[in-house]
Amino acid sequence: MSIRKRVPAVAGGLGAVVLLGLAANFAIGGQHYNTPSHHSHKSAKAHNVIMLLGDGMGVSEVTAARYYQYGADGRMNMDKLPFTGYQTTWSVKPGFAPYKPDYDPDSASTGTMWATGEKTIDERISQGPSSAETVPGDNLETVLEVARKAGKKTGNVTTAELTDATPAVLDSHVSLRGCQGLQDTAATCPTETKAAGGLGSIAEQTVDHKVDVVLGGGRSRFQQTVVGGPGDGRTVEQYAHDRRGYTEVTDADSLAAARRSDRPLLGLFSPGTS
Repeated sequence: MSIRKRVPAVAGGLGAVVLLGLAANFAIGGQHYNTPSHHSHKSAKAHNVIMLLGDGMGVSEVTAARYYQYGADGRMNMDKLPFTGYQTTWSVKPGFAPYKPDYDPDSASTGTMWATGEKTIDERISQGPSSAETVPGDNLETVLEVARKAGKKTGNVTTAELTDATPAVLDSHVSLRGCQGLQDTAATCPTETKAAGGLGSIAEQTVDHKVDVVLGGGRSRFQQTVVGGPGDGRTVEQYAHDRRGYTEVTDADSLAAARRSDRPLLGLFSPGTS
């Protein structure tokens, strides 16, 4: 299915927040109100899209959270949205086309599905299927890349590591989800390192995409030293600032002090998960 034919959806949660065409505001809370049934949704053109994704969050998890926080008759903010979408998907097994279905997918393959509109094998980050996990597939265009090509401002915000599978599917392409930093990639995905002529680790690709706002955890992945390419000899963190023009923030105070500018913003708030 072509990604250009897909309609943007909004889901609740904090696994990742994707911002396409920045400028919208959102809040998290628990006020009670009902959306009027007469509310009009006719042909209004969206100027900004915010997708909130709860990693591994289904109807039962949402219901449990609602009951725990607000009781049976309560409503969370995500319940107040006029539209809610659900996606059910699966991955495919390594091999040759037509690929056999795999009914026990992981968040890398399912993330690739919602980010690109294409199915792939488990462990894979926005790459198509192939004969084996260790054989890279073809890179698949993501919805974030489509938005950037269209001249939109983009962002990727997560409470996990920026290099974790769910946020990574938007701004990187690698055969195995574990290739988050340079050391991981050199050991596990050696043909995809920059030294070997590849795109590099997920951390490097996150910076190379020059997404306008990137906020999350995983600073330790960005403190590893680049080997090969224009960032050779620098850490990914230094390369982001020196060669890609990022302003970096590391805590709530520095984030609050950040001002709107033409420079992209990189937030690394913890060594691991935020």
